[in-house]
Amino acid sequence: MITNLGVELISKYLLGTVPSFASYISYGCGANSNDEPSGLEKSMAFEMIRVPISSRSLLVEDGLNKICFVGEMPLQDRYKVTEIGLWSDGSDLLANQAQSRVLFSFSQNENWQKTGSPRTIKFYNENIGTEGGETINVPEQIFIMNSNNGVMNATQRGAQGARFLLRTIMMRGDAQESIFLDGQSVNLVENSPKDIIKVAYAVIPKSFGPLETWGTGPDVSITLTFKRDASAVVEEGQPLPPGVATCTFTQNNTKEYNVASIEIGSIDTAENFSWADVRWTEIKVSITENPGNYYIAVDAIRIDNVTTNNPLYVMTGYQTINPMIDKAAGANAYTDFRFAVGQATSVSNVFSGVLSGDVNRRLIL
Repeated sequence: MITNLGVELISKYLLGTVPSFASYISYGCGANSNDEPSGLEKSMAFEMIRVPISSRSLLVEDGLNKICFVGEMPLQDRYKVTEIGLWSDGSDLLANQAQSRVLFSFSQNENWQKTGSPRTIKFYNENIGTEGGETINVPEQIFIMNSNNGVMNATQRGAQGARFLLRTIMMRGDAQESIFLDGQSVNLVENSPKDIIKVAYAVIPKSFGPLETWGTGPDVSITLTFKRDASAVVEEGQPLPPGVATCTFTQNNTKEYNVASIEIGSIDTAENFSWADVRWTEIKVSITENPGNYYIAVDAIRIDNVTTNNPLYVMTGYQTINPMIDKAAGANAYTDFRFAVGQATSVSNVFSGVLSGDVNRRLIL
């Protein structure tokens, strides 16, 4: 689908007043199976990566002329793609240091640890489930596994699990410990208070019988705490210590995959807090009812700049994908984003009637 902003930009492109309407393709994981695009989208539900368009062509399909844009996904990484976008540029040149970006991906390059002892989070490479994948069978409340672990191969778990990269940190709903990352900056000084922090996470039941389907998910709370000093202690009901900011995302009746968001200006901050000083990020999860029966797989955290007004920087096309694209690590994968071109039926409908976007998938394994 061509977005409303895309219609405007394509109009300007045809008039020769803007240099491009399609330069990059983005891949996201935040859409779910029943989500449909409206055309009002300005950004993705949760963008994972963005790649330059590698080829452009004109083809005929089903009697329609189609403009085809092709993007190549990174070879080495794993992605489960549920949405795709077409962008006029790779980044917003007016945003400077306040670009939209992934803050944390929970990959091997980030040395996440847990509070308590030992601090090292155990990694399971072997299958952690019972035969058939019905039950996750590990003693730890917090552990790391690959998102394609054998336990996730059960048919009923097809829509479950992390979608962004291969590794995921699993936190049981009754875990008393938190996870933290020490030494990584989270500098949001240049961002507007209206810009949005998003947390993508999966809800994974510990046990999932062969005849069960996803019903009403649990009520989940995820607390992010940003600190200047690791020794700062946050106590409920007490003023925040210097150099600390914290927020809690609460979602009821969660789905198998969820995206929670908050404006920067809504985060509780200590007096004289500065994002430039942050060196410690901590995450704690909790589930209200039957917390030991579910795991939260924290997938990624990003900041979306939604306030910088740049008429040349637009998501011109957007489409949800069902079923999702499961791009394996080490596999070549290309995606086509196609615009159908037809004859306008009226001047007022010149773009909505002429151009429509769809997605075609090509996985080369």
